[in-house]
Amino acid sequence: MSRALAVVGIALRLRLLAGPHAARLTLAPAVGAIALLAGVASLPLWLRADARRPRHALGRRLVRAGEGLEEGVRAPAALFHARDRKLIGPLAYYAFDNAVVWAAFRAFGHNPPVGIIVVAYVIG
Repeated sequence: MSRALAVVGIALRLRLLAGPHAARLTLAPAVGAIALLAGVASLPLWLRADARRPRHALGRRLVRAGEGLEEGVRAPAALFHARDRKLIGPLAYYAFDNAVVWAAFRAFGHNPPVGIIVVAYVIG
């Protein structure tokens, strides 16, 4: 979802999508999403580099957490590169959740652009 926020935020700022184009409404969420993605992707590297052979229980737990995060980052990337059909489920879930947000707006008489729906869903 953070990737969607980054892409849509930048696309809104570049006026590729309909919606607000102010930097605080488009670039701020996009930069935040990119920072979050970069932080999560690099967290296993930080934990592994700082705690090679920890002596304390906390250090050992951080190493295990880093290994789990590393697997959590690499597994989806491997599925994506293998073009595995398992990714259809999460993508469909995300698409239908956005469709529900759009339908809720339509029920109250509003018809916001797709970019607004995506940003509203991710931030909400």
